Amino acid sequence: MSDTGVRLLAFLNRVRAVQELDPLAWLVMLDADPDDERGCILALAMECAVGSSTDPEWGADGRWVMRFDDCWTARTVAVVTGQTWVPDCLEVALPNELVDFAVSLSLGEVEQDGIGFVRAWRVPNDADDPSAGMCRFVMPGMEAVDPERVAA
Repeated sequence: MSDTGVRLLAFLNRVRAVQELDPLAWLVMLDADPDDERGCILALAMECAVGSSTDPEWGADGRWVMRFDDCWTARTVAVVTGQTWVPDCLEVALPNELVDFAVSLSLGEVEQDGIGFVRAWRVPNDADDPSAGMCRFVMPGMEAVDPERVAA
């Protein structure tokens, strides 16, 4: 298990706690659409939209955000998670580790077990140099499996 996986799941559960949702022990890939800001794994887990910012400044910087339906939730999530937020757009910055996960998902680099739970994911070591290889992270509660033995 990687510290990154523990931090990712802990962050998701802090966002869920603000919304009075039960904590997650695993992430589920079933019915998730990596290209849908309300239907990707992270959006389904946190029950909010996840994607590019609609704020002119943040959008120009290519920032990824969580978007909420009300000011109280957005502000509370920002405070609880220590992330910055844009009140006018009800957006809270998405941490880099979650952005990396979302990118990995869109690149098809997220592994699932036999019943649809996220087992692990790979992130490029250098986004500008694909030959630099990938770093693999394992979700809490999942066994580390030799990536050569995992079917794509």
